[in-house]
Amino acid sequence: MGYTESVRDMLSDKDLARFSSFVLKNVNELGCAEWLGGRKGKYGGFWLNGKTVSAHRVAWIIENGRAPT
Repeated sequence: MGYTESVRDMLSDKDLARFSSFVLKNVNELGCAEWLGGRKGKYGGFWLNGKTVSAHRVAWIIENGRAPT
């Protein structure tokens, strides 16, 4: 199982709700979202099942399914 598939399998309804609570949507005319949660280096990070994963990857998986590699 690849990284993106394993992240998708780990997301519960509670995780999705928690992730959504860290996202401020439509902050500009382009409809961009702002990450309000923690950081993983200079990027957003999301604590999931004992490790920090990149918030932008989780967002992609939630919206589109499997992320490109």
